[in-house]
Amino acid sequence: MDPLSSLSVAGTTIQFVQFVASLLNSAKAIHSPAAGLSNDGELLETIYGKLSSFSAELGADVARNEAVPGTPGAVEAVQKGKMSTNESSIAELARLCKSDCDSLLAILDKIRKKGSSGPKWWKSFQAALLEAIKAEEVKAIKTRIDKTQTQMMFYLCLASSEKLTGIATQLSALKANTLVLQRTYQYDEILQAVQQIQARIDIIRSTDERSLSTNDVEILTSRISELSLQSQTCAWEDGILRSLNYDRRPARHDSIPEAYKSTFKWIFKSAPRKGRMLDWLEKGEEVFWVSGKPGSGKSTLIKFIADDRRTRAALRIWGGDKSAAIASHYFWGAGTPMQRSQEGLLRSLLYNIFSQSSHVIPLVCPDRWADVMKSNTVTSGWSLHELSRALLAAAKQPQLGMRFCIFIDGLDEYTGDHGRLSQMALELGKCPGVKLCVSSRPWNDFLEHFVDIPKLNVHDLTQDDIRHYTEDELCKHSRWRVVEKDRRNGKTIVDEITTRAQDVFLWVFLVIRHLRESLTNYDSALDLWKRLSGIPSDLEKFFKQILESVEPFYHDKMAETLMIAAAGREPLHGAIYSFHDLSFENKDYATQEKVVPWSFREFVEFMEPFSRRLSSRTKGLLEVNSLEGVDFLHRTVRDFLRTSDMMKYLAQKARTRFDPSLAIFQGYICWIKHARFLLAQEGFFFQATQTHLSLALEEVLSYASDSDEYKNPFDTFVRDLIDDLEFSIQSIFSKCILRSGLGDYSLKKMAKMPGFLDDLEVPPLALIMRVDDRRKATDSIEWTARRINLLRALLERKHDPNQIYQSPCSRVPTTAWCEYIRQLIPYPSLEDETLPVDYPCGPFVEAVSKGVFSTLLEFGADPNGLVEDNASPEPLPIWAKFFLACFSARDVAQHGDIYLKNLETMMRAADLEASTRYLQPLGQWILGQDADALSQSIGMPVTFQVAVWNILQHFLGQLSKQNMNFRTMQFYANVIRTFLQQSSRPTLPIAEVRPVLRDSLPLGLVSHILDGLECDAEPKTGLKRKNTKDEEEGQIQRQRKVMRIFDLTN
Repeated sequence: MDPLSSLSVAGTTIQFVQFVASLLNSAKAIHSPAAGLSNDGELLETIYGKLSSFSAELGADVARNEAVPGTPGAVEAVQKGKMSTNESSIAELARLCKSDCDSLLAILDKIRKKGSSGPKWWKSFQAALLEAIKAEEVKAIKTRIDKTQTQMMFYLCLASSEKLTGIATQLSALKANTLVLQRTYQYDEILQAVQQIQARIDIIRSTDERSLSTNDVEILTSRISELSLQSQTCAWEDGILRSLNYDRRPARHDSIPEAYKSTFKWIFKSAPRKGRMLDWLEKGEEVFWVSGKPGSGKSTLIKFIADDRRTRAALRIWGGDKSAAIASHYFWGAGTPMQRSQEGLLRSLLYNIFSQSSHVIPLVCPDRWADVMKSNTVTSGWSLHELSRALLAAAKQPQLGMRFCIFIDGLDEYTGDHGRLSQMALELGKCPGVKLCVSSRPWNDFLEHFVDIPKLNVHDLTQDDIRHYTEDELCKHSRWRVVEKDRRNGKTIVDEITTRAQDVFLWVFLVIRHLRESLTNYDSALDLWKRLSGIPSDLEKFFKQILESVEPFYHDKMAETLMIAAAGREPLHGAIYSFHDLSFENKDYATQEKVVPWSFREFVEFMEPFSRRLSSRTKGLLEVNSLEGVDFLHRTVRDFLRTSDMMKYLAQKARTRFDPSLAIFQGYICWIKHARFLLAQEGFFFQATQTHLSLALEEVLSYASDSDEYKNPFDTFVRDLIDDLEFSIQSIFSKCILRSGLGDYSLKKMAKMPGFLDDLEVPPLALIMRVDDRRKATDSIEWTARRINLLRALLERKHDPNQIYQSPCSRVPTTAWCEYIRQLIPYPSLEDETLPVDYPCGPFVEAVSKGVFSTLLEFGADPNGLVEDNASPEPLPIWAKFFLACFSARDVAQHGDIYLKNLETMMRAADLEASTRYLQPLGQWILGQDADALSQSIGMPVTFQVAVWNILQHFLGQLSKQNMNFRTMQFYANVIRTFLQQSSRPTLPIAEVRPVLRDSLPLGLVSHILDGLECDAEPKTGLKRKNTKDEEEGQIQRQRKVMRIFDLTN
């Protein structure tokens, strides 16, 4: 049954029982149709009609269910996950209510026939029923309805809470992964509604209310269904957004420097000299072109306009009664292929539009939306045609109630046909409700296409900004006041910089950095003027001068670093450069590097000196970005380095026959050897998924193909590197095979190649159980039959689960068996007042039911192995963790026979008399003993048997507060009995055990647990001390409390 369907069924059922209960408890008179209807009475036909309606609804609900308790296939449906226990109980109650409803209709039909002969009335509904059935039958109906009402309230609240938990979990996951602030607000709004409903459920469950109001039923059914649909819609929208997103999509925007304070403010002034941008934002249509020289600040200006609140205010005026959304894309010639392509442009624009206005997705992409709703996931990528069609659909549909302002920066950095791109922008700008602001250098293609549109030349309008920036930055230096008033030919240094800048911000930025260094060196005013006059006004000559200022000792490393950056198809990670430095000590470093995955700490230590080295070698022309990649200070730097003159200059400085493509290839080989391809953590270069490995190999091998040495048929160096890379990948491949559980392949491989699993850094068993990294064994693992067979095959080949190895993560000795238990079974929390609700019971129950524990124990896994845990006050043996886990993972009771067999195996081999490591007995503080008892225990280690009993007392105390059926409680009784029976000489005082059990379990189960146990605490004569009257009364009250819990669910 669908969880939402179960809520609907519960809602109908509870409305029925509350309606009948109100009739049975009402003193209102009942009239036959012929008697008319008085002010204080009800018409019999009205009651009959309502019950008929309930019968039809309940009948439809029951028919929709594939299986309910008591019908064929019910057990199978629950076991296969088609129906949860709560859903099964709700379906059963609905079936019973349907039967009661039909019975009442039959009774009322008899009454109607009796009253059809003439006017008739009855004192109450019960009185009317007594005409057709006996008083005992009326009483039975009333009792049954009252019980059903209580049970249905319980299950409705429980099912509602479960559904709310699912909604909250789904939204929290979406919120954690979203990149859009606006969607975070949307998620928070739904989560707040979820919390409010959960608070109402808590109030209902904590009171003795016998019925629910109509509003409460509406909240627990329709409102939750509405929230569930909203949550699922958010998930579908998020799936489409993720399919549009791409690697490093916002990187270019983030790398563009923020506009300097007080600069570019003129853009929002409505003046002809300032380009009339404000007028265009408020009233204009089609396309606005921002043009400018290289380095004049075009990208900074576009980012400033697109992100400024004044732009949004102006667009609200333009939008009128329609909302206006902003979409943007920043082409980046030095970035990834996607960042400089038409596909990247379209995906960025659609991502922006859908992020702000997700309601348009079904209208703009109806086919894709239908596919996502059907499959619950995005099943295919976007073609260029589909992207174009979707953007045009958004632009051309006035019924969307949206207008779009699009900003596209760096048209000249697009790798395709600039003329076609310009034409596409003009065509898009002609769509109603769409306008574009584009920027580029004043190249011929753009001059030809953008001749008749509003235009702004940045380099004609920034002189005041340059002056302000220069004054402000130089004034920040403490020594500037000494030289600021010095003049040459009536001009200050600021005047000179402003004049010579020729409106190029990049030139000014580099000059000021140069002069600030001079001020730090205590240069005089004359020295500053000399330095300034020696700086070329041409950017490329200035770049050359900066490079020549690098200390000659670093010239070879400077040249090779710059050549690697220029050869990269996209910004390369700093690790590639750091690995390349190893080549100055050993030409064959890449092949000699071992395949050892690095931890995050090792990676940080390796990369620590890189930033300083980069600065000293390139003088700021290369920079480390937020993703730890190496970027050019500006596109003009990249263009400059790629000129033939500069390539010759750098080649003369570099080592003989230096090949940048080969250097990149070698650096990537080392990266592959140290990357943790079996992990995934965003932002950590050395943790990458296997998908990343596939993409990386294509990229790496392309650099090998580009290298000059590979093109030389007589040079085997590159081919040796490729062979080494293949060998390294095989090692990683072996680990991936085991972790993925490909049993058939692994078994055949081991038969053909006995050394297939040799030289792994961890035992193969650790890979199969996925405990070779920091992720929990509960993450992304499914114990399929193939994985189980592979586990058994390795155990049969004498792979020892108790083999000690050093964990590559914690660097401490452990075993695959202990590590699996540590990650699978968290240490039980004893501070909560209830049993844990967030315990990862699913993976534990699966490991029990699929025979993982049975298989490992069969081949000698040691139940006495000690498991360390950060949350544990001291190590616990595996048998103890396995024993206590069942109290947190209640669902394991469904596989009670398997669990009890595993527990018996462990307990038979358990060293119960082993002492705890620490002097403080485990659980003593938690259980709240007084200070005297606590002080007496210090210095007296206890056995693990007693320590576990201390913890068990806590769980038993919480067990009595839980709502569970007798079968589950019987399972726990067998678990406790197994624990108590396994010691041949019990050290637990049974006289103290009995009252703890009596407080938590029915007397019959207590007797079952203690039956046959030797009780040294009892008198030898066999006579038992009689309980006092107060003790007997206390036992009776405790048993009544326990039985009330059972009565609610049975």
